[in-house]
Amino acid sequence: MKRIFCFAALIVTTVITCYAQRIYFCYNYSSAGEPIQPGSTWTINAGGGNVYILFQNGGKAFNASTISFYIDYLSGSEYKVWDTKVVNVSPSYTWQVLDYKFTSAGSYRVAVWVNGYEMAKDYVTITSSSGSSGSSTTTSSSTMYYSGSSVSAGTSIDASSGYVYGLNGPFYLNAQYQSKVYFKVSNGTKKLGTTKLIADIYKMNSSGTYDFYTTKNYDITDLDWVYFTYDFNAAGSYKVSVYNSTSVWINNVFVTINSSASSGSTTGTGDNSRVASGNTTGTGTSTSTMYYSGSSVVPGTHVDASTGYVTGMYGPFQRKSLINKKVTVYFKVSNGDKKLNTTRLIVDIYKKNKKGNYEFFTTKYYDITDLNWVYFTYEFHDEGQYEVNVHNSASTWINTAYVTID
Repeated sequence: MKRIFCFAALIVTTVITCYAQRIYFCYNYSSAGEPIQPGSTWTINAGGGNVYILFQNGGKAFNASTISFYIDYLSGSEYKVWDTKVVNVSPSYTWQVLDYKFTSAGSYRVAVWVNGYEMAKDYVTITSSSGSSGSSTTTSSSTMYYSGSSVSAGTSIDASSGYVYGLNGPFYLNAQYQSKVYFKVSNGTKKLGTTKLIADIYKMNSSGTYDFYTTKNYDITDLDWVYFTYDFNAAGSYKVSVYNSTSVWINNVFVTINSSASSGSTTGTGDNSRVASGNTTGTGTSTSTMYYSGSSVVPGTHVDASTGYVTGMYGPFQRKSLINKKVTVYFKVSNGDKKLNTTRLIVDIYKKNKKGNYEFFTTKYYDITDLNWVYFTYEFHDEGQYEVNVHNSASTWINTAYVTID
């Protein structure tokens, strides 16, 4: 069923009171459970129209075998029961989609319940094609308005030119255990169309998934680019999702906060000493994951062997053609200011199956020079979602990265 354009999005109280649990009404969704073209107004034709209802559980597992979508219809001044859909899920799932067909115009309320508790609630308006021109919206009530947007992270920003210094870091905690990061939010040649930004911040846990961390609100001037700052107080890998004042998603950015800086930690040697060789020898001495508390594994389309700068961070990773079905992904493994303390990396790769669970795929071994960061490459031949777990030579877990191959 053809899906039509969409307008506005979510309510801010969902962000604050439900730990970033959200309902999106969207045109499509990514393999990572992110909405594509979300909105709260949709147009259907005489035969009805399908809209994806995407529920995100704040990065936490459902711990349930089913979840329920309760759909109510506004009649007069009160909502009345319209429909209920019960969806089977894996207890480990953190998001779920309902492909729902609306057959009548009107105002609807959708609530998601898990284990007898209401987790999130939101509203959608359905209009008929007879009352709409059917043309795409160009207002800030649609994510399409932000199709040319970007969110960049750096160590400083020139307030006049918008130039971002220290783009993508590295970022280190100082003596007061703080790391101030500057975030530039740009919408290309168009104004941002909002006077407030909502930033949801997530932190990666030991399993390699993101848990909700905090929400910050920023008042801004409606320009084509602005910036805000946030002081991180703990090392780790973070995801920052930026929305406008009506919770329409603008864009994401990922940052890694390292425990502390050391001289020469980001300049490299100018040779290939940081390139993993891909064979099976070498030994290491670290036996505790705590040694790698400031570590990160960042995938990209390329890594500069001298500076460690990761190009095309987190993708997208697309195979070259239908004939040459492969893509090389670069993985930068960093341990902040400390050496990795190993001369071999063991990399276990898992692939997500149709049930949403990761199954073992392969193991690779890489000889490395014992530095504070190195990189290795892996050539993917099959599309899908992959979990990449990196260990030292003693099989001590260092960190995890996730990649999607298209």
